[in-house]
Amino acid sequence: MLESLFQIGSIQKYDTLENLVLDIDERYKYVVKIQFKITNEGNYTFYKIDFEEFSKNKKNSYCLIQGPKNGPAITPTVLVPVDKKKLNDGVDGLLDDIIDKKIKKKLIGSFNSFIETYNPEDKYKTLLQKIGTVLNSNQDNIIKEIKEFLKNNYNILENDKVITITFLDANNSELYCGDLLAIKETLNSKGKAAFTRYYEKNGIISKGANAKTCYFCNEKKEEVWGYACPYTFYTVDKSSFITGGFKTEYSWKNYPVCPDCAIKLHLGSKYAKLKLEFKFAGYNYMLLPQLIFFNDKQMDLLLKRISDYGEFSTSESIKSKIDRVEEYLLRKLGQEDNEDNIINFNFLFFEKSNSAFNILMLIQDLPPTRLKHIIMVKDIVDNKYDTILKNIIITNDEVDFNFHFGFIVDFFKGGKYDLDFHKQCLSILRNIFYLKNISYYLLLDRFLSKIRISFINNEELTTKIYVLKAFKIILFLNELGILERRNFYMNMENDPMDDFLKKFSILDSPLKRALFLEGILATKLLNIQFSEKNSKPFYSRLNGLRIDEKIAKRLLPEMINKLEEYDKNYYKELEHAISYYFANADFKGYTVDELSFYFALGLSLSNQYKFDKENN
Repeated sequence: MLESLFQIGSIQKYDTLENLVLDIDERYKYVVKIQFKITNEGNYTFYKIDFEEFSKNKKNSYCLIQGPKNGPAITPTVLVPVDKKKLNDGVDGLLDDIIDKKIKKKLIGSFNSFIETYNPEDKYKTLLQKIGTVLNSNQDNIIKEIKEFLKNNYNILENDKVITITFLDANNSELYCGDLLAIKETLNSKGKAAFTRYYEKNGIISKGANAKTCYFCNEKKEEVWGYACPYTFYTVDKSSFITGGFKTEYSWKNYPVCPDCAIKLHLGSKYAKLKLEFKFAGYNYMLLPQLIFFNDKQMDLLLKRISDYGEFSTSESIKSKIDRVEEYLLRKLGQEDNEDNIINFNFLFFEKSNSAFNILMLIQDLPPTRLKHIIMVKDIVDNKYDTILKNIIITNDEVDFNFHFGFIVDFFKGGKYDLDFHKQCLSILRNIFYLKNISYYLLLDRFLSKIRISFINNEELTTKIYVLKAFKIILFLNELGILERRNFYMNMENDPMDDFLKKFSILDSPLKRALFLEGILATKLLNIQFSEKNSKPFYSRLNGLRIDEKIAKRLLPEMINKLEEYDKNYYKELEHAISYYFANADFKGYTVDELSFYFALGLSLSNQYKFDKENN
């Protein structure tokens, strides 16, 4: 995956400011400005505290640079997320916290920190030292004014905000810290120094010198860095992650990256964030292409196509024409076979929590042929069961049962499985892409957990939707050849309903057929009860869809008796078939979930079995 980021970054143009200056999340609604005036003599005097609404177009002007967690900021711009707990405890405590942690600790010493980090030219150094001295000497007055300002502007105090320094010239034109030539020119000339996080963590420096070989360019360089990874899955905080258990400062021996290649990794990660983030089954992911034999022109064209796919798939005009964005992207990626080069795709699934970036799963080295195969199987299943499942009428609405990966996600939400939601669901998605086996019984457990809840709550339509989605998942995985289940060979003489049932490929044993047909019969009875009594008392006899051998065998005679009571037993053929399959069935090895599912499937697909009497 890092190789993919490196390839992507290798074709990006490097703009020092654009890449050093951090984006600010739009949740920071306000920018509090500590304003200084520039006198005609070139001196700086503290003027007042002001504010403006945050503008993402002023990124370079705000000039937020990533600095150390502990210690002064590198530029005089700091983020101030609101602490709701302290806010609830009282305004004064929150203000003191802002002053101590953001103003005194971060902002006041920022100009000296900038000088130490970038060592600007003497003329710029003198100017920045001058501003830093004025800032420090006005510290008490600035703190007093900020406290007063925030007390009088509670809407700013209670929201996330930015605090920065600006300057008013003789014409009252406002300059931000990023507009100062002393900062802007220094950053442009000393840009590499901003990548300190790639060689310094928690005060520990990891650099290798004297012609060490870089991991990416495979060239000997005067200097290599030890922390050059944009994401947190690579860590050197524990000795187990460092070859031979070395000290952290020797991590460059484990993963040596030269400064130029570190910047390319950085550029690749920035491009991926801007252009290669998509949604798959409700998850955020980055789509990272990789060429086996790198070619900058080929990579450039490939990235442009992927960007076009994303824009096209998410446009309003196309949403009505394509079932799912994820399907569209997979189809297009599956067409990326290249005789001149081999393309693989990496899928990096992640979640964002405020500023944190948490990696959930990485699927690596998927060739286009694999994606093409998965989509082909989906199409086979959708087309094969088109007449059965496509656009089934549920009340006044149509529900599209064409398979998509969101079906799987639907069954891994809520209840006791919350903690394992990501782990289990993503594991299944991973196995699909790698064509690895998936436990049939794990799926049934999740299916029935959802189905039974809705069934017990008398949510018949919801139950039906869940059952048919589960059915489609099973069909898809079975056709893909990765569903880990027992397969049976049906070879029964005088099979009474083979012509009807053979279209349901998973009904491959007498017991499955018996339960499926019994579910159909149950629905027929329930419908008759509703037409006669406006209620469905037999619903309670279905044991909350916990169908074991005893219940399965009890239900048939009970349903026959009820149909006879209503004088509407039109289903002699159906009853005979159920009895025939039960007589040839073996319950050994079947779980309650398995028996319950095939029964529930019959409940939901009863419309597939009709008699002339029903149509009159």
